Amino acid sequence: MPFVKFYTYSFFIFFCFLNGLQFGIRGRNVLSIRLLGIYLFFVGLLLISFVFLDPSLIAIYPHLFRTASPLIYIIPPLGYLFNFYILRPNQKFNAYFLLLFLPFLFQVAENTTFYVSSAGEKLKEIELYRSNNYLFYHSDKYVWINPVIHTYIKIAMLLIFSVLIGFDFFRFLKGKILQKELKGSKMVFLLFGIFLIRLISTGLIFNKYLILDDHKLEIDLLAFVLSADMIFTVLYLLFFPNILEDLYFKKYVFTYSSSDPKEVSTAEEKNPYEEAYDLEQQVIFNAVENYLVTKRDFLSVNFTIEKMANDLKIPQRHISHVIKRQTGESVKNYINNKRLAYLIEKYKHDKNLQNLPVDELGSVVGFNSRQTLYSLTQKLYGCSPRELFRGVS
Repeated sequence: MPFVKFYTYSFFIFFCFLNGLQFGIRGRNVLSIRLLGIYLFFVGLLLISFVFLDPSLIAIYPHLFRTASPLIYIIPPLGYLFNFYILRPNQKFNAYFLLLFLPFLFQVAENTTFYVSSAGEKLKEIELYRSNNYLFYHSDKYVWINPVIHTYIKIAMLLIFSVLIGFDFFRFLKGKILQKELKGSKMVFLLFGIFLIRLISTGLIFNKYLILDDHKLEIDLLAFVLSADMIFTVLYLLFFPNILEDLYFKKYVFTYSSSDPKEVSTAEEKNPYEEAYDLEQQVIFNAVENYLVTKRDFLSVNFTIEKMANDLKIPQRHISHVIKRQTGESVKNYINNKRLAYLIEKYKHDKNLQNLPVDELGSVVGFNSRQTLYSLTQKLYGCSPRELFRGVS
């Protein structure tokens, strides 16, 4: 493999895995970001399999032969799902979407006979493949259906998912998905770029294999076509790193959280940004307050903000930001204040609590040490817990 080509592939493979890991970690409760991380991971695997289709490497690493073909089935649906959920932040993953990956599983099963064959058998098949220089070359020993059919299915999937992405994009522009004030934002250019690149890439594939009927093996073209929209997406997000988090959640999640759509619409008409943002903040804060009142998990020493964020389907950092903005306290202090308020109220009427030593009261409501309770009563009431509860009773 030429030096420049090898290092170009190496750069993009590293790029895919590094950013896939980054988005996978950052994703947390944001399904679209997690899907982008998964998408990048599989594109990285696909590029690796393309590298080892090079004539200078394929005979050295025969076990990687035919790993690219099934992976091509994964890329179109993953790209569509990322696009689908970036526009629907409040929806959970629909298990029916897993059916989109059945063609991938089918071709993996079909190729299993080849995968488990000996290195010698693989090398024979590879030599026949190379000598024919024909994309659809196959021997009946290792396939169930003609590879031409697989290729037509993959092209059809590229076309169908490109149309669906375009359909969602135009619905988005008309304000039927998310909010109208997104027009002109960075999100528009991201979605339009994905749609345009996917359309061009699909057109190149369609032209080569169906119109020109050119079945010569051109790995570099396939690698470009199948990874172009993803690489554009990541580069765009590197230039605008907050588009999926700050911009996205700060202004638009509230429309899905509110129980009164009419109230949201009124706020938008008055001020589509500031009042909408304030409303979203209040909705999240109310959700947190309601969660604490109904669940009362915060009374356990094992309570974590991460669990509350997962239960509410709201990113943890947004909860922290809202609590700080609404109360002026950190999340930890806010929860501890809630614990103390609950303990004081319960202490007034609960004889069992009144009979407990003061040092044990904190553990009843989730304080992990006596010192925490002591520091809090000093801060809020200027006295020790013993003095505070003597006055309460």
